[in-house]
Amino acid sequence: MYKFKHRILNFNVVGVLMSLGITPKTYPLRYYALLPEVHKIIELQVRVSAEKLNHQIKVRYAKDMYDIDEYLRFPGYISVMQEALSNPVHVGSYWDSRNVIQAKFIDTDALGDIGDLQAIQYLAYPGRGSLGRWKGIYIAWREGRDNTYANTVGRRLELMRSFGVAPFWRLIEEGNQQYPAYPVNSPKRTLSDFKNTYNNEMMSAYSRVISAIRVLLGAPDVQFREFQTTMVLDDMNKPHFGYKWTSRTGKGIFAIAGTERLIGGKLVAKGFMIGPAGLILKRWGGWLPR
Repeated sequence: MYKFKHRILNFNVVGVLMSLGITPKTYPLRYYALLPEVHKIIELQVRVSAEKLNHQIKVRYAKDMYDIDEYLRFPGYISVMQEALSNPVHVGSYWDSRNVIQAKFIDTDALGDIGDLQAIQYLAYPGRGSLGRWKGIYIAWREGRDNTYANTVGRRLELMRSFGVAPFWRLIEEGNQQYPAYPVNSPKRTLSDFKNTYNNEMMSAYSRVISAIRVLLGAPDVQFREFQTTMVLDDMNKPHFGYKWTSRTGKGIFAIAGTERLIGGKLVAKGFMIGPAGLILKRWGGWLPR
């Protein structure tokens, strides 16, 4: 699979929050509550970029294919490429080995490869299935002596369209001088030349993520207080770590660290109501104070 990778090493939940100065040490309550929200924001914005990149690569392929005489003479190739790239499998995101998010806007495995071209050739014309056995027919067509080559193109494109593949992408990328059953051309490097476009769009996605998180942090209900961490023992002497404060009604509240969630822009958690001596009175769940 042909994969694109940008170099924004902190394009993940921890890295993004750290760039805003939010870490388990500086803002523990806020940090753990924001983790799932930031993950959603990152995947949403990268998905937006993936859809944009998918559209741009379709345009780039159409342009490069129109520059090749044989693809121009058989525009069915271009429509097969456009239809194949419209499959949802080509758009999304993935987390690489460094836990950095990347946009997926083209899946070359799903497009197929040389082996698939060969398989389609055999399905269409078992007697002339070899990609390399079409030289005479190809030359005759190029010289205007025979139209057999042109008549066979439709059947192969029909099969590709039914399978949702466009395995000739590699011939466009690397050039084709050895398989006369398919258009002959010099390398176009459509994907190789797309790297700068990809990197620029991912920088834009990163900026949008930062802006979205700043908006989230600026929401009134998210500007909650921070508390010192502490520990209480339940009636089974099991320790619980979290945050302690006194409510407006004078009740002691202890929120268990790790149960925090943002719901409707407000921070909620689970824990216990505790007495003056620090003993647990009963279970508690509710809004955290601002």
